[in-house]
Amino acid sequence: MGSITGPEPPLADARVTLRAWEDGDVAWLARESRDPDVPRFTNVPEGNTEADVRAFLLAQGPLQARGEELHLLAVETTSGERIGPVGLHHADWRHRTGEIGYWTARAARGRGLTTAAARLLCAWALGPLGLERLELRADVDNHASQRVAEKLGFTREGLLRGAEARQGGRRPVIVFGLLSGELT
Repeated sequence: MGSITGPEPPLADARVTLRAWEDGDVAWLARESRDPDVPRFTNVPEGNTEADVRAFLLAQGPLQARGEELHLLAVETTSGERIGPVGLHHADWRHRTGEIGYWTARAARGRGLTTAAARLLCAWALGPLGLERLELRADVDNHASQRVAEKLGFTREGLLRGAEARQGGRRPVIVFGLLSGELT
């Protein structure tokens, strides 16, 4: 598999649109990622700056060109309000697997928008993109992310002890799996 190109037309429904990152999103991403829950539950570093965000986005080009990752921004379809990043990570074309990840800006939480955004990405990844299995990892204390996984039809498959390094230590994560045809 070569480069993963963003879906064309962009993935969208009545509530959420997934689009490519734009220069105007950098300051927003840096600001929102400094919410303490973002580095607590994700691999986003504490104290993320605009320079950090630009470096991250620049590093994604080669990963996308190799067919390994695709990072998009979820926005509300009608208002254009930013919801948060959603992406496909660690695509393995030999095994047709990948992992999805996301986080949600504080103002967009609790409204079902992340579930809608992740559903769009999963449907595309398991459909037109051609993957057959997706994984989702959620910190054991991130109950909101676990609820998103369950709403999408992911199956809780197990606990990975000390799987991720964040905030001064190794954190356990719950791994969820979704096969083609299981998306709800």
